[in-house]
Amino acid sequence: MSDLKVQVHNWQGKANELMAALKRQGAEIVKANPDVMLIDFDAAVPYYTKKIEKAYQQGAEIALYSHGAPVITAYDRVWEPDPRVRVYLAQSEGQKEVMRAYGYPHPIEVIGWHYCKQKKFKPVKEIKKILFAPHHPHGDGYLMPLAKESNADAYEKLRQTPYKIRIMHIGDIRYNGLRHDNDVEYVISKKTNQHSLEEIDKADLVISNLGTFASLAVARGKPVVVYGQNIRPHDGYNDEDITYVKNWERYRDLMRYPYDISELKPKASQNLIEYAAQNEAKEWRDKFIGDPLDEVKLFEVLHGLLEDGNE
Repeated sequence: MSDLKVQVHNWQGKANELMAALKRQGAEIVKANPDVMLIDFDAAVPYYTKKIEKAYQQGAEIALYSHGAPVITAYDRVWEPDPRVRVYLAQSEGQKEVMRAYGYPHPIEVIGWHYCKQKKFKPVKEIKKILFAPHHPHGDGYLMPLAKESNADAYEKLRQTPYKIRIMHIGDIRYNGLRHDNDVEYVISKKTNQHSLEEIDKADLVISNLGTFASLAVARGKPVVVYGQNIRPHDGYNDEDITYVKNWERYRDLMRYPYDISELKPKASQNLIEYAAQNEAKEWRDKFIGDPLDEVKLFEVLHGLLEDGNE
């Protein structure tokens, strides 16, 4: 019988590799009465707070893994970190650096990239098909106006290029600030890493905001161009209830991806796309994708929570 029992909230399959790695290291994945609860989110959403409270009352230590692949900036006074969390499991040194810059209060351990298998960058000499993944709305269809505008701006720039466009979107395309055009392909996201990877692997180049989708594409070795980095990170479910991060100036430049068409004219955007197709953003990848999952470290960090708790 394992001396480490872990309950995992496997959000959209993003903890698949964590679970497999823990099993290989001898941990037992359980549905109740865990030693450690591994969960992706701890802000004041009842669905999550109830899960954390139940595990905590059963004596479990609480550990967070990455809800999204990019750096979580919302703990910069948008979300309130749960005091019961013992450790945040970052995928990269870049994540840790940014979270430290804005003052994340809990210990951060870098365990390596676990969202997908990494592939080497492969330059593309001739771009035929671009996969465009816009900022997506909340479940109720709301998307902040600036995000809608940036989606529309990026799309109009793409429309002025010779490439075939395929849009992978969440929810009604209109809620993304976009429209249906007969010569554009559309696919509705199944909201899983696997579906995202299938689409990414078929594309010559990916254009997206700097979120999970773009990070997955970088990890898969695809050329990536982003937009929307000029929008201050925020959260909110209507125009009157948008909350912005407080200390963006401390880490904005730290996390910036180098290929961004946000403030470029269409011709300059096409030139940047063609440059990015053949030149990897290697420094950014090394910092924010980094090394693959270190499963020994993952096990040791979680097991160490039990030892610390018994001191």
